[in-house]
Amino acid sequence: MKRLLFVICMLSVGSLARAQTAPSLGAAASFAVLGSSNVTCTAPGVISGDVGVSPGVFTNTTGCLVVGTVHQGDSAAINALTALNTAYQNALAANSNCTLPLLAAAPGANFTLQPGVYCAAAGLTFTNITLTLDALGNANAVWVFKIAAGLTGTGFNVVMANGGQPCNVFWLVGADSTLTGSTFQGNILAGGPTGASLVPTEP
Repeated sequence: MKRLLFVICMLSVGSLARAQTAPSLGAAASFAVLGSSNVTCTAPGVISGDVGVSPGVFTNTTGCLVVGTVHQGDSAAINALTALNTAYQNALAANSNCTLPLLAAAPGANFTLQPGVYCAAAGLTFTNITLTLDALGNANAVWVFKIAAGLTGTGFNVVMANGGQPCNVFWLVGADSTLTGSTFQGNILAGGPTGASLVPTEP
């Protein structure tokens, strides 16, 4: 399966010991976006960090800003993709037990989740929703979201509360991930059999 990595906060947290296991991203940790097929960014998209793709191409369609280096098919991209696949499989195995099911909330709704492993048996779409991740005062708290199919967010805002760190948030997505008009925090590890693309944006 082809994978795509979208990292907002680039930090390896694999050594943290908790009920939820945070995967180490290894050679993929320095990338903001990493894909094993084509990767696309559209204005007003902003990618803060390196971009990697192999095989495939990176397409900057309408002036997306990349603050980093683009790696297409070079050793850095290849090594990072190997690390990404390992991290994805390790995270799935280590977080097999779900705290609660994860469901898409009604448009315009706000909801809060404490640290844990949340699972969805199908794809999810979030529209004009704010998700607050409440660490309950624990800066080492981890959230793992396991989504069997795609993740789509429009106006999907993820915010941290009470000491939560975006580096400790992992979205394991079984298909393509697309975010538009969203303020998103966390790490997305996603992929699909036909490749994957991501549209990261800043408000």
